[in-house]
Amino acid sequence: MPQQPEVVFDVAQGDLGAARHLRRSLEVLASSTADPELRRTLGEVLAGRASMREFGKSDGFARLLDGIAQGIFHRAGAMSAAERERLAALGQAELDQLRESGAPHDQPEPPAAVRPDTRTPHRDPIVDPGEPDADDRYFEEHRRRGWLE
Repeated sequence: MPQQPEVVFDVAQGDLGAARHLRRSLEVLASSTADPELRRTLGEVLAGRASMREFGKSDGFARLLDGIAQGIFHRAGAMSAAERERLAALGQAELDQLRESGAPHDQPEPPAAVRPDTRTPHRDPIVDPGEPDADDRYFEEHRRRGWLE
């Protein structure tokens, strides 16, 4: 099967490293979202049939950011300047590596879709009714001490 040409997204402004990083991020989002409409739209963008710029203006993108942006801003605000500089250097090194790599898909596969009955996509739920889990211990502690303490 012939390999499809690599799509360079309009928002990357010709930067191959940024386009490859964006593609990898979109693939992860598409594989982990539970929203079928968002998954379809991301598939269209990844295939080059829809513009990333138009997707960025969509309600689906706004809903996606509503769920994650606030936590990212809080973590970034709590970081020291040295930590932000260290992470910026790591990001720049990754972009440089992506620009220089010849194959667009030499990255590991994106994580599998999250199953509704687990917190991690790569594990099956393990339930042992004889062993109390974290939730059982939490509620037992509150029953013992009272809910107002």
